[in-house]
Amino acid sequence: MIPKHQQVTYHWLIERPMIEKQARKIMLAHYYTAIKMDPDVKEVMIRADKPHRTTVKNGVIMPEPWHFTVSAKNADDVANETHSTAHGYTNDEHDWTVNKIKADQFTKPDKQINGLSEKAYWPKGLPKDPAKK
Repeated sequence: MIPKHQQVTYHWLIERPMIEKQARKIMLAHYYTAIKMDPDVKEVMIRADKPHRTTVKNGVIMPEPWHFTVSAKNADDVANETHSTAHGYTNDEHDWTVNKIKADQFTKPDKQINGLSEKAYWPKGLPKDPAKK
């Protein structure tokens, strides 16, 4: 649950599911990963609608245990247009419970270009979905 004093804005890199229950399940897995990375998270980017088994290291696609890849920002990141990224690991592709996280130890400029997609890592103008609890 999101604390009453904290509002998190979700940015959808993928299309938001029309079924609210499915969207909330995705948001919860991403939120849990983000707050474990930084308890002061303000914004979370939803990058995938289910766990996946690959990651990119130095431009090479590598196998990785089942996980969500989550990018998030605290207030400083919002002001500086940077973000951090973490993997939230699950047991399999049908399991949405994040049981471990591994966060990058650095922030990345939002406008930095992803070499595989040739798009910014955190594109401007993504659809927003504010969630208050």
